[in-house]
Amino acid sequence: MNAVSDIATPLRNDADPQHIVRTWLERFNAAIEAGDETMLSHLFRADSHWRNVLGIDWSFATITGRETIVPALVAACSKNGARNFVVDENRTQPFEGQTAGEPTIDAILNFETSIGTGIAHLRVQTPADGEVVAWTLMTFIDSLKGHDLESERLKRERPAYERDWSGPNWADKRRESGSFADRDPQVLVVGGGHGGLTAAAWLKALNIETLVVDRIARIGDNWRNRYNALKLHSPTNSVHFPFIPFPDTWPRYIPKDKIANWMEFYVDAMEIDFWTSTSFEGADYDEARGRWNARLKLADGSIRVLHPTEIIMATSQNSVPVMPRIPTIEHFSGPVLHSSQFSNGHAWAGKNVLVFGTGTSGHDLSQELHSSGANVTMVQRGETEIVEIEPTAGLYVDHVFEGDGPPLEERDLLFCSLPAQLVMQEHQKLTRIAHEMDRPLLDGLRKVGFKLDSDPDSFGWVFKGIARGGGYYFNVGGSNLLVNGDVGLIQYEDIVRFDSNGLHLADGRFLPCDLVIMATGYKGVADLLQRLFGEDVTRRVGQVWGFDPDRQELANMWVESPQKGLWFAGGTFTHSRIFSKYLAIQIKAKQLGIAS
Repeated sequence: MNAVSDIATPLRNDADPQHIVRTWLERFNAAIEAGDETMLSHLFRADSHWRNVLGIDWSFATITGRETIVPALVAACSKNGARNFVVDENRTQPFEGQTAGEPTIDAILNFETSIGTGIAHLRVQTPADGEVVAWTLMTFIDSLKGHDLESERLKRERPAYERDWSGPNWADKRRESGSFADRDPQVLVVGGGHGGLTAAAWLKALNIETLVVDRIARIGDNWRNRYNALKLHSPTNSVHFPFIPFPDTWPRYIPKDKIANWMEFYVDAMEIDFWTSTSFEGADYDEARGRWNARLKLADGSIRVLHPTEIIMATSQNSVPVMPRIPTIEHFSGPVLHSSQFSNGHAWAGKNVLVFGTGTSGHDLSQELHSSGANVTMVQRGETEIVEIEPTAGLYVDHVFEGDGPPLEERDLLFCSLPAQLVMQEHQKLTRIAHEMDRPLLDGLRKVGFKLDSDPDSFGWVFKGIARGGGYYFNVGGSNLLVNGDVGLIQYEDIVRFDSNGLHLADGRFLPCDLVIMATGYKGVADLLQRLFGEDVTRRVGQVWGFDPDRQELANMWVESPQKGLWFAGGTFTHSRIFSKYLAIQIKAKQLGIAS
């Protein structure tokens, strides 16, 4: 095939989406097979993006710009045998969509590599000149050859008719296996929240022996023991766990105890080995043996040393509470609690409570205390993004996860299909729309002196979560209490000093106080790494979470860190559901010796 003459014939832009995508794919496959960069360059927009999640090679990164993408794609496909990119006939067929205000045609593909199968999302456009070009291409690994879910399930199962009539039954075997009395787990997961459980579920599905440990006394206590009125602020359709979705009868926003009980059920249903009342005391890596010496403090106070080859830190970004140094607060005679230590407001009815922080926890605690009859004043220390939970917050995710449409797996692909640069563009637009939609509330907050996010080019709450782990609040009524004067507000810089009974302000007022709550967030992962792994490992790993501008992805998340055998999992429920699969596949490939 003559590559130049082939691409010289423009594709009619009035053709149907399936024809447009299939014709583009014919030319793409021909260019990849021939290693023809000239031909391939005609198939991409100048400002196109390729997001590879271990799909064509073992990179987890986004590449931007045709001049960079084309040689990288040719090299990766040649090296790893990527071929036969076709429309996935078992999924939603190519359809017309819109991205960042521009019309597109979206398609879900599958392809092969030398080690497995892949799935891809393609977004093409048909400009006026008729030459169809790709704007975004996302490539995921889907399974390793011989190690797909069905193959791994068959390896676990004996024929259905076989029984150990006089031997141990399923429950006996589960107890024995979970004790790890005579062996080490291949993977140790530190943290039994949603990040740890979803990773463990996928590792279990791929027959990788995994142990989850957590200090909590009962599975789910990391949610069960939090403040009384807590609910998830993300809609239920976006926060399903892998393999077992929530029932259709569940509420739109899940109460904390309901999600806690689900986690307990999930561990049992997915046969996840989980040690409660177990504290991870740290680990050092044995380079010669390629394994960790991991120290665990058990419920009885004894120390057990395990030797996993991999450790996954799934303690989230919210592990070590921040208790800021507030000048003169030592003079206050009442209790000073972090938000993680607060359970409910009933004990503080009729009392005066000061809440430092205006993010989610600060608002939620203030609202709960107010409803319990406490006199509450919030202290604001910095600008905060406020978004009405209904309907405004849904602008960012409801178009993907709500309403009738494709199955969740396809929605997850769509959720991940946009590279960070386009997500930022989209979210800038959505944030401006959100500010207009919420103008009555925001104007009311300004009138009482609340400091709202003043950045006119803000990317909104999603990127605040990535950059800061907070700094926003979905209004479920807490902001209205401020606007109506039911909850007081002062600025941190107006504080003069504490005395034993309360707070003196610059305007001469005195605020009596019986309780101070610090809704001030948590320390970053670096603090935890330093304590558990030491300075060398912390320095070697570098940034965890936050945006990595080189890879255009979250830093050191769901990939092996620069420290061999050390991984990080977490983020939102949605992130954990999606990327736990790819973390597990990487570990499986590493143990099979096929991951470079």
